[in-house]
Amino acid sequence: MICLQLFDRDQMIRQFVPYTLDFDQGSYAMLKQVIRVLEVPARLVPAVVHNEITARLFSHLVRGQEIRDSLRELNGRTIRVHITDMSMSLYFVFDEGRARRGDSHHWDVSISGMFEDFIALAARQEDPDTLFFNRRLCLEGDTEAGLYFKNLLDAFEFDWQAHVSDVTGRPVPGIVVDLVESGLRRTSAMRRNLEVRLKNLRHA
Repeated sequence: MICLQLFDRDQMIRQFVPYTLDFDQGSYAMLKQVIRVLEVPARLVPAVVHNEITARLFSHLVRGQEIRDSLRELNGRTIRVHITDMSMSLYFVFDEGRARRGDSHHWDVSISGMFEDFIALAARQEDPDTLFFNRRLCLEGDTEAGLYFKNLLDAFEFDWQAHVSDVTGRPVPGIVVDLVESGLRRTSAMRRNLEVRLKNLRHA
């Protein structure tokens, strides 16, 4: 097993870029609370169901994204995601930029860690380098393929316009783009104001 240590932690800077799930601190805290509530019932669902849903969701989210072309380098490779605190393993095999449920009897690369660390990665609260450096995520198997996949995740910037265009088969109208981006800016500003008010109340 290899727990990668790639960079000096003090030199790491969190990257705030558009991502599949991009949460501020307040939203991320709420997300963790929801996850804690759902964790127990989630354990009762067979891993194969989690595996199928996650593979389909991933394949949907990468539609229209540049990462989809890069994923073709992993054609035929199986990646195991081992969630240590849930004793659950998910297997994904890549085929032409898509992910599907893989064979649990074989894997080329395994990434293991606690459920909360995988959520932190998906929510962009921690970048992959930080998680590997702190040994919260560990890599086994084909190190070269594992590093390639890690670097793809690290560089992934979710382009919602390209995604919607690929799904609908037509460009997103300019007026829709303006409305969505305006709404996102307002929502972000409201969240920041709320966080400041809550912080002031705690220190009052």
